[in-house]
Amino acid sequence: MTKRKNKGLVHIYMGNGKGKTTAAIGLSIRANGAGMRVLFVQFLKGQDTSEIIPLENAGVKILRDNRMKKFLPAMTEQERIECAMSQRQLLKASHRAAISGGLDLIVLDEILDAIECGLVALTDVISLINSRSPHVEIVMTGRRAPEELLNLSHYASEIKVIKHPFDEGIKARKGIEY
Repeated sequence: MTKRKNKGLVHIYMGNGKGKTTAAIGLSIRANGAGMRVLFVQFLKGQDTSEIIPLENAGVKILRDNRMKKFLPAMTEQERIECAMSQRQLLKASHRAAISGGLDLIVLDEILDAIECGLVALTDVISLINSRSPHVEIVMTGRRAPEELLNLSHYASEIKVIKHPFDEGIKARKGIEY
């Protein structure tokens, strides 16, 4: 697809409820189906997740650090330092992609949590948004969005948990939660 003439907008999917990444995956598939070039960047995720192969098969490019197999609270201090370095590298690669103009949609999955945990700088994310090619659409997911990102967004959706099986002791299930 040639570069879209319309301006790319900024989306935020946030909240404590299930479905933020799922919504971003759905938009990625829709955009890809319309001939758009899509990059799906996963922050804080390196474990096997069921969306990777179908996204790749659809032609969506994936960036993630597959070495990251633990959640932050379970990491040693050295692992956390290495994680922060890898997350910053993912953001730099995302930034290069955003300014290159070769993509139409970039999803920054869990970027809001990477910011909140201090693994990437809010100023670097703002720089990515402000310096991207004008047609590039940006999607960010995570639990909480800083006010500065909300002010830059065109869409901001909050996904609120009403009930969750985890509260009944039901663990995450492959194909549903991951």
